[in-house]
Parts: sequence; C-alpha cells; structure tokens
Amino acid sequence: MNHYSSGDDGALKAVLFADFFSGQLRPPCTDETFCEALLPIANVCLIQYQLEALLLAQVKECIIICRESVKETLSKFVETLKLDMNLHFLASSQWLVAGDAIRELDSRGDLRPQSDFILILPGAFFTFNLAEVVKAHRTRREKNKNWVVTCCFGQRSISCSCDIARLEDGQIIQYSSARKGKLVVPGIMNMTDYCSRIEIFSNLEDCGIDICAPELLVEFRENFDYDNIRDFIRGKTDGGEGELLGNRIYGHILSASTDFACRLTNMESYFFVCFGFVHRWSYPWTVEQFPFHTTNYEYRRGPKYIPSVCTLARSSHIGRCTVLGENTCVDENAVVIHSIIGDNVKIGPNCHIRDSIIWSNSILKSRVSVCQSLIADGVVLDDDCVVSKGSIVGPSVLVDSKTHMPKNSRLVRSNLLSLSNEMEDLNIDSSVAVSREKQVGSASSYSLWQETLDETAQQQDSESSVDELEQIDRKESEDIAVVENREEVSATPDSLSFKSSSSSSPPMERKVALQEIKDTFQRALEEQHPPETAVLELNALKLALDIHSSLILRVIFPLLLDKLGVQGNTSQVTQQWITFFRYWSGVLIKFCPHSLDGKWILKYWKEYCERRTSYQKYFSFLVQLLYDCDVLSEEWIVEWYLEQVKSNPHSVWIQQLGTFVEWLQEAEETSSESEA
Repeated sequence: MNHYSSGDDGALKAVLFADFFSGQLRPPCTDETFCEALLPIANVCLIQYQLEALLLAQVKECIIICRESVKETLSKFVETLKLDMNLHFLASSQWLVAGDAIRELDSRGDLRPQSDFILILPGAFFTFNLAEVVKAHRTRREKNKNWVVTCCFGQRSISCSCDIARLEDGQIIQYSSARKGKLVVPGIMNMTDYCSRIEIFSNLEDCGIDICAPELLVEFRENFDYDNIRDFIRGKTDGGEGELLGNRIYGHILSASTDFACRLTNMESYFFVCFGFVHRWSYPWTVEQFPFHTTNYEYRRGPKYIPSVCTLARSSHIGRCTVLGENTCVDENAVVIHSIIGDNVKIGPNCHIRDSIIWSNSILKSRVSVCQSLIADGVVLDDDCVVSKGSIVGPSVLVDSKTHMPKNSRLVRSNLLSLSNEMEDLNIDSSVAVSREKQVGSASSYSLWQETLDETAQQQDSESSVDELEQIDRKESEDIAVVENREEVSATPDSLSFKSSSSSSPPMERKVALQEIKDTFQRALEEQHPPETAVLELNALKLALDIHSSLILRVIFPLLLDKLGVQGNTSQVTQQWITFFRYWSGVLIKFCPHSLDGKWILKYWKEYCERRTSYQKYFSFLVQLLYDCDVLSEEWIVEWYLEQVKSNPHSVWIQQLGTFVEWLQEAEETSSESEA
C-alpha cells in the first residue's frame, strides 16, 4: 500500500457527511430538500456547530457530502455563514450508502485528501477541541504509518452504543455495536500472549468523529463490501488484520467531565443534545455565547434564555431550562417550562408547553397543550388541541380545534405517505404499525399515525434495574425542583418520551441472562475462583448480554449472603464472615459504583435479616464489615440511616446501627477540623 504524508505539509481537511442516506431522522422532515445537518439545536442548525468546531481545530478546507436534492439548500445556507474556510460540495442522487460517497471522493483528484483528514459522520454533535486529537494522531503516524484511523468514543452511551477492546497502546482489537453483535471474549483473551494489559469498555458512545489517513480511501476503493467506516473497522479487527500487523485503529476515549459529544440518530438523542445544550453541559459553548448566534440572548437564573426581541404577557410564565426564539410572542396565562421555542412562534392565551421543542414560524392558538413532543416549522395548532407525549407534528400542518393526538403519534402530510418508498423516507418500518388514520385540517390533507407500543417491552422496562435507577434519579431531581418552585419540575433529557424500543431485552432473554450470571458466580463460589477471575467472567457476561453493573450486583449479593453461616459462637461466626468478605469484597466493589447500589445493599440486607431472625444480631456487624472492605462508603451509610430514621425512628435496625453512624459522623468532623 502506498504511504502518504502525515499532513504537516498541507492545510488540514475535513470531510463532513451532512445527512443520512437511510433517512433515519426524517419523521419530522418530510421535505426532500431538508437534511439532518439543518436540524436546529437551541435555534442554531447542527451544521453551524460542526463547522465552528472544525474551525477551532484549524481546518482550512471542508468537503460536505450530501444528496443531490439537498445540495442547493445547504449551499445557500452555508453561504450566509461567511466562514474563514473553503467549502466544497460533493453530491449525487445515485449513492445508496456512505461507502459509495467515500469511493467517489477517492476518485476525485481535486477533492481527495492527500494527508490526514477529519471525518465527521452524519448527526455528529461535539464541542471539544479536535486539535489535540489530530496532533496525537499525527504523532502516532510519524512513529508508525500503520495507524490509519483514530476513533473518538464518549464515556456515556446516548444513541450509538458500542463496546470496544483495546491494547495498552490504544489499538482497537475488537469493536461491536448493538446492531452488529457483541465482543468475542475468547478472541480477546488470546491477545494476552502479546501484551500485558487489555482494556474493555462497555456502553461507549460512538461519536462519529474520526481522524483518518488517506490510505483509508484506498481501502474503500478496493473493498466494495464496506458500507461505512465502521464496516472497515469491523473488517480489520474481525479479520485479524488489526491485531498486531497491518492497519491499526486507535480508540480515543473522551473525558467524561469536559468533552461533550453525541450522534443524533433518533429523536431521543436529538432531544438529549438539545436539552443538554440548554443545561450548559456543552460549556464553554452555551446558548447566549455561541459565535453563530445572531440573536442577543439574556441569560437568567434557571437557566432561562430570553431574546432581546420578544413579547411576553405579564401573566405568562416562563419556567426553568427554557429558550425563546427571536420575535416569539407568549400571550396571557401561557406557561412554557423546560422547552425550546423557535423564532417567530406565536403562543396563544392559556397554552401549556412542557418538555417540548417547537421550531420556527408555528402558531399555537388558545388552550393548546403540548407535552414532550416536537412541533416542526410552520405548524398551526387550533384552539384546544392536545399533543401528547412522544408525538411529532410535521411541517406546515394545520390541526383542527379540539384534536387530541395520542401518545407516540406522527402527524404528517398524507401525500407524502402515499407511496411505499416515501414511507421508507419517513423511517416508518415494520415496528411502527398504522393503527389509526384520521383526516384533519380543512383540506383533509394530513394523516395521523399512532405508533403501536410493544407491551412486552413496556413490561420489561418496568422490571429493568437500569430503568429503576433512572427513575429514582429523576424523582430526586424533581423533588429538588419542586422545593425551588412548586410550579416547575426540572426534567432531564433522559426523561423524555422518545425511547428506543431496542434499548431493553425481551423478558425471556432477561431471565436467561439472570440465570447465566447466577450460574457463573455460583460456580466461582463453589470452586473458590480468584476474585479477579470472577470479575473477568462477570464483565464478559456484562458485555455479551448488554446489561448494567447494577443488575449483576442484584444477583451476586444474595448469593454471597446465602454462603454466610451462623453456626457456632459469635466470635467464630464473625471471624468466618471477615475472612469470606475480605476475599470477595473486590467483586462487590466492581459492581457497586453508585450510591443507589450501596443503598440497595443496605435495604436488601435489612430485609434478609427480617426474614431470618438468626441473622438479626449481625446486621450492624456486616454493615461495618462492608465499610471496612470499601464496599459501602461513609456517605451511603449515613444517608441510608437518616432516611430510615425519618420513616421509622424506633426500629431495631436504627438502634443497632446508631452507634456506628455516630462514630462515622464524629470521624468526619474530626477529619474536617484537622484539614481546616
């Protein structure tokens, strides 16, 4: 294979995919001239954020890849931005997948990158500085030309969940996404012969941001099986070429605290990014401090973002985490909470909007209710309309008065759904059933589809320990918000109704997963496996079964308790317990990372003692033992104790634990005084 320059001899280029060829984000965007790059995030289009981030990375030239039908719209839009960057468009109506566009780019001598370049996949939103990532990539390339790609991964999975295994030098040896299967643990273990350490990361966010060498284009030219760059990565890792020789792919893990990145692939991720931006998670980029903003926003505590040009009635109420667009009019007694309102939107009297996004030039007449929904451009909602959770109203739709949209429904133009290929453009697949059709509007030109919810998935969601933790977190945040303002409830982006049905496993699969975890750890207990081996086996199951650490904890802790005996005198029993938990504490620590997990351990141990009276006198002893073994933290124990005091101050458990908690609090005070 030919080698190219590392990029120091020329200006840095970027290749930006402006839209999905599969139409993944097109339910609200039925116009063929619209693409995902024009999706507004806090009233600024996605492509503006992308281009600004590329400017910060010192990109001098950007190639924008899109469909032919959206090229004119995009080109006119970016002309208005007046960027210090050369922009070129590469468009075609013949491409079926992203790989086709990459192969055409390789054939274009005038556009083809001759050195390292940045590749931005469709829907990628990021606010961190890519310059350091590019610099590190070039440094690796100077030492070894086989480093052809650097992939960026976020530490919180939002829309593009993936698992990776990499060597100690950062080389990815396995990559899997929810769509393409799981990691192969035996294959990973075989690599231990060549390196001293292998890192396994689960539930990362594939940000869709890559630093690529020009050799990548040759790979696509020679392999027509590659639909996208992720197929290239799988091909190199699964085929063995990415193990020790040949092309090498580096996995760059972003900082969880400072680097904000996500891919917009569905409505859930779109809402997450929009409200994450409002919540200032993307700092230093904020609503009121962004270079492309032509609107002068005033930041108010809440946060609230109010433009200098808008009309707010005296009796209207603008709640927390709300953005109002320019020339927005909010009439008497209207309430807007935790929502993003576009430019030139008219909100009539007594309207109520919560946890929603409304694009520009829409009109909501009197007594309209919108909850956790998306309203596109140019929509008119007549008097007394109700838009329920998870609904989407397409552009230029006129909805008659007193229309009630059921949950998770879509309202779009009927003529856009007349042909099967247009339904594919709207991303209405076999999982979305047409359960009701209703003609609305004076011209009877719009149809209402209601998405059929999978009852099995709903049942599974209620049983999932992950959902249980999220619900508790939401409840805590809502309680705090109610104290601050009884009229407002702070909702996180995760609490919105746009949930992917693929995020949870069917009940039968969960039962199988629970049984497999139980059998694996039971065998480790009986055969006295080293704790490190048990952790490795459970981690492998976590990756293979796509489950949360909390679920593993809820299986292994009861098994540990069942191994505890109370035969003999108190001294013998306590000594046996000390030896047992000091041996297995490392496993508990690994799968008990959250305060809610620690409180669950205390709750379960209390209930365990209630069912087995012979264990009751050891309740406080085991709590202290778990504290000494670093399984339970001081904060978790004190918080749980205070919660129990409020609910039942005279319980036997409070009396047993009281002395120990007092000691913890005194030790904390002494430590604080010493530090002071």
